[in-house]
Amino acid sequence: MLSSSRSSLKRGHSYLLKKKFQCTSVVGPRCPRRHASTAIQSAEPSSSTELRSAPFKFEPDTAFQQSRHGTTLARCNTAIHDAFKRRDIRSCFEAAANMKKNGIAPDATTYNVLLLATAYGTNSLDAFAVYEDMVSCGVEPNVATFNHLIFAVKDKTTTQVWFILDLMAQKGIRPIGETYQLIIQFFTAGKNVEIALQFLHEMKLAGFEPSLQTVRDIVIVVAEQGYSRLAVDLAMEFEANSIRRLGPEPWLSCLVASAEDVWDEGVLRCWDIVVKRFNINPDEGLCLAVLTTAARHGLSDLATEVLGALKTAGVQWREYHVAPLVEALCRADRLKEAILSLNIMRSNSILPLPSTALPISEIISKDVDALDSVWPILDELQEEKATIDVIALNAIIEAAVALGDLQRAVGTYKSFSDYNVVPDRDTFRTLLDGSIVARHLPLGTIMLEGMKELDIAPDATTFRQMIELCLTQEVYDDAFLHLEEMKDAGFKPTQETYEAIVVTCASRGDYRYDIAMKEMQEQGYPIAKDFEVEVSQIYNRSLVAANGHSESEEFEQDDDGYRR
Repeated sequence: MLSSSRSSLKRGHSYLLKKKFQCTSVVGPRCPRRHASTAIQSAEPSSSTELRSAPFKFEPDTAFQQSRHGTTLARCNTAIHDAFKRRDIRSCFEAAANMKKNGIAPDATTYNVLLLATAYGTNSLDAFAVYEDMVSCGVEPNVATFNHLIFAVKDKTTTQVWFILDLMAQKGIRPIGETYQLIIQFFTAGKNVEIALQFLHEMKLAGFEPSLQTVRDIVIVVAEQGYSRLAVDLAMEFEANSIRRLGPEPWLSCLVASAEDVWDEGVLRCWDIVVKRFNINPDEGLCLAVLTTAARHGLSDLATEVLGALKTAGVQWREYHVAPLVEALCRADRLKEAILSLNIMRSNSILPLPSTALPISEIISKDVDALDSVWPILDELQEEKATIDVIALNAIIEAAVALGDLQRAVGTYKSFSDYNVVPDRDTFRTLLDGSIVARHLPLGTIMLEGMKELDIAPDATTFRQMIELCLTQEVYDDAFLHLEEMKDAGFKPTQETYEAIVVTCASRGDYRYDIAMKEMQEQGYPIAKDFEVEVSQIYNRSLVAANGHSESEEFEQDDDGYRR
């Protein structure tokens, strides 16, 4: 029994050994292992366990070009390109010199990389030298060659660009999209709008679509050159025919150009895109330009948005910020809101100026009916318990004076108390101007008394107005009185005031014109020779009209001055 067990064990061992070599013969060729042959030899299989088929045998092809090993020319081109990527221009040409030394003929790729290196080195002479060497070596240039040449002369004159384009035409090479883009970039960098637009048109006719950067450059330079409508049209056309968007910079340039041209449609469109689409808050300077456009075209809603943008930017409102809103409201026939905006200025500690209410005065000075239409608005505001600013009533007086209706101007002045408004200096100044136009000296005297009652001291303008008002009368001796009061108050009369006195005296045959001229010289004002001759002629003509002769009369001096 023991012997039978040993026999069974031997048979099992032989069977397993046979199976092992069968597996090796099947798997071995598919999954080669480094020491497979050694393992087989050590096993010493019998003839019954030999491989049924031998491994595939082939002779190695030593002439086959493997992918990891390039030709000598390819390696040289790679070395030049690697040096270019490092912006090592010197190494690029050293590698090219080594090629020449080793007798390696360059190809178009070699020259194109060298051209690109010289282009980034901003040396156009070297670029043309490389091109000439390329042609002399019999290497045909391609479109990339001329693209690099155009890029190399990006900082040069237009003559070189036209020369390169002529070379392309001689070689029969047509521009591609990149060529057009380089040309357009060249002319936009030089602010040459017309030629850039011409090549943009040729590019589209050739079937090439401009890149996003190309359109951006054109829109920006067109806007910067002041062609706001053209810039907006280009931007709108591009975005209408493309899924791409220009970005904030071109639209911001369009907004600046439109605001400078006071173009309402462009400002409205660009403001919405810049502020609402890109969420950009313009600076104060641009906001002021937009406010000017809003004021000119009556865009009160836009003016309100701009004021909100200024507040968001932390800019404190000033009179010149809110004044455009007043004008915009007036041009939009919203007179009530315009008057209320004066109160808004006061509530924000902003002092309105007479010029602030000038749009109100202009809109109601068209005719008498327009002037009378403001009173129902004032009454409505009074019923609403709204405060009526003195600037608004001054604007009504100014409109009445502009219409030559002194009666309505005085009536407005008398109605100040009805609206709980106290006249200010500008009130009397406007009424004095009306008195001068109407030659109404008594009204001027009343205004002067009214200023004294309100403790408003006369200033230089008040004295000047009173002098001019007195000079409109037949008896103008009070003009000299006001002149002395003006000097006593510490104000220096202007040259125009002295000239008005001189001309008035000369036209009346009054010898005091000579005294006024001498005093004008004493005040340091120069007397032009033409003015002196003209005054002398006026004085002589007045003597002829008064006495019937042009002879000069003798003057004698007493204690009071010169007397005839």
